[in-house]
Amino acid sequence: MSSPSETYDPDRLVDQARRCHASALACYSAAYPDHTDVSGFVKAFADGDSARSYEILRQTNPLPELCSHLTPPWIFNEGARVERALGQDPTPILDIQYTVAWLARDTGLPGVVLPDRESGQHIGIVGGGPTGIACAVRLLEQGHRVTIIERESALGGTPHILIPSRRLPNIQPEIDAVLAPALSVGRLTLRLGEALGQDIELESLCSRYDAVLVAVGLWQESSLGAAENVMSGIDFLRETKAGSRTTVPDEVVVLAGDDCAMDAAVAAQRLGARNVYIVYGGPRSEMHWHRSEDWFKSEGVHYLPLTQPLGYETSARGRVTGLRVAHVLPPSAGRAMTGGERIMPVSLVIEAMELGVADDLPDTSADNVFTAGGMLNGGATVAQCIAEGIQAATDIDGWLSPGEGVPPPGLRTG
Repeated sequence: MSSPSETYDPDRLVDQARRCHASALACYSAAYPDHTDVSGFVKAFADGDSARSYEILRQTNPLPELCSHLTPPWIFNEGARVERALGQDPTPILDIQYTVAWLARDTGLPGVVLPDRESGQHIGIVGGGPTGIACAVRLLEQGHRVTIIERESALGGTPHILIPSRRLPNIQPEIDAVLAPALSVGRLTLRLGEALGQDIELESLCSRYDAVLVAVGLWQESSLGAAENVMSGIDFLRETKAGSRTTVPDEVVVLAGDDCAMDAAVAAQRLGARNVYIVYGGPRSEMHWHRSEDWFKSEGVHYLPLTQPLGYETSARGRVTGLRVAHVLPPSAGRAMTGGERIMPVSLVIEAMELGVADDLPDTSADNVFTAGGMLNGGATVAQCIAEGIQAATDIDGWLSPGEGVPPPGLRTG
């Protein structure tokens, strides 16, 4: 068995789990996008039954270890307030979830449980991120064969490719453990390094598989325009995580708005930026962020809320030299720009304002095509994407089963 760090010491966490009040547990359960039975898995863990605790967790989430790292802690604020009102410290729900998950992996529990009889139907899933994996697990549990088609060389999607290792440890062991039983008997096939619209066409997938799920996520960053030393948050994080980018200029501007922004800002700081400017057109309360208040006050970090980026100034050679911005009134005043445009000198701009679906995504309106995940929800939490993957599996299974009366795909996947 692995040796846990002090944070994830089971004995210490069991003591904390035993103190958690039922009313707080109800609040924690309500906060989970997948409606995880927090009361059930915490109580089972408190009773020393980590195997039962894990079984409760994976009823709604086949990747609880991944989610324990990426679920934003602030969603549990209401439960924490209840516990503080009762005179006790908030229960570390995500620490308990992670501990239960790695204990299960150490003892061989995470593998998908396959039924003895196959359905005879085969589903293709385009996108090997959390949504696609979650859908695959549920379809496999229902007896279907599944093929996952992923453009990268490994499964994991956005978390695997972009999220820095300091925030997300290696997720492959959990993914491998969950899918291993299906891979070993041939009920699951992986087609890695194949991109939709480049290596494969949706029309051919529709004819080959009984149903197809398209869950490709969000891979196109909105932009103010092309210029040298202006890059997307996706490309910046991909390069820093892969190790191909090891330095940045002294002055870095991050145009914030999506989940890439804060990771990009921290990565730029760690790569040696003397000043990191976080420019955001809205108030702090609306920005996606996961850093403490102390980080925003650290030397070299400059947060500029209610500052709307407008465009770039460039040199004769097309290199970015400045960012045009204007002040924005707060929401109570209608958030109109007040004029007073000014130019910020810049050396590198990282655009992390808003992720969208790539322009070359094919038409997904065929009868046997389903969609789910980031391409529909605009980039929600990993837990939400997993919940949508599970719902997609339920929809697909119902559509494949005659007489279920499931509506057409376009009405099921909002």
